[in-house]
Amino acid sequence: MTDGADLSAPGAPLKPVDYPWASALRSGVMTGGRLLALELQAGRPVGESLVEPAPGSSLATVTLDRHLSNNNASSLGERYLVVAVGSNASPEVMRRKFARSAARENVVVPFVRGTVAGIGVGHSGHCSAGGYIAATPFAAPGVSTVLWASWFDDAQLAALDQSEPNYRRLRIESRDHMFTLDNGEVLSNYYIYESVHGLVSLDGTVLPIMSQADLFAVLALRLPEIARLGGDVAMVADQLKASAVAEAVRVALLAAHMILPSGILGRPDAHPRAYAPLVPR
Repeated sequence: MTDGADLSAPGAPLKPVDYPWASALRSGVMTGGRLLALELQAGRPVGESLVEPAPGSSLATVTLDRHLSNNNASSLGERYLVVAVGSNASPEVMRRKFARSAARENVVVPFVRGTVAGIGVGHSGHCSAGGYIAATPFAAPGVSTVLWASWFDDAQLAALDQSEPNYRRLRIESRDHMFTLDNGEVLSNYYIYESVHGLVSLDGTVLPIMSQADLFAVLALRLPEIARLGGDVAMVADQLKASAVAEAVRVALLAAHMILPSGILGRPDAHPRAYAPLVPR
């Protein structure tokens, strides 16, 4: 998704075969229906990053802290940092989610890339209503994964929780799974959504994230419930939208012992903590 991209238009339907859809190409901040470029400053807090105005705008370049204030949006210190492992890394997906919720007013959301230690990304042990098998995190000692993070205010976090009925939001402490922003800032804690259905595995090993086409092909070799759907990936996804078919696949994964727990060190938290950087590195 390019700098200054217009997110205000409804856009074409998101195809399940393209899950998890397009993330930002670089750090940015979703504002007024556009994704504005966010220039991180190495070794300095993310609030001092520079927000570049939309092409053709007469506005000046300002810091992220000033941009939030100018748009009457909650400050970073009043927001909650959530690390995305799937489609929540897509500004377009987030725009659509908020457009359907009480958080649709004054949507200003920063998106910043970072690296998490000891966490990998696999597939949830269930089929989403949209006909795809979504992503979910798992503990992966020694692995570093590049992921996107966003800062949400109270209303946005509540809306996001409501949009994730098959997930629980975990609070992660840096001492367990350190997350470092691209500007070098290390976070004391952050949030991540974990599937309540566990992760798809093969022979006792979590299956890493892959395209829906590749995933369906792998599962078809083990599960008659997928193999009998036949056709191309779009046809399989379309059939998985039926709740009875999706449930049959979920049950089949369990029966075939193809589900593993995430193993992530974190805990559900009914009283979230606001964003708290640890140190600029």
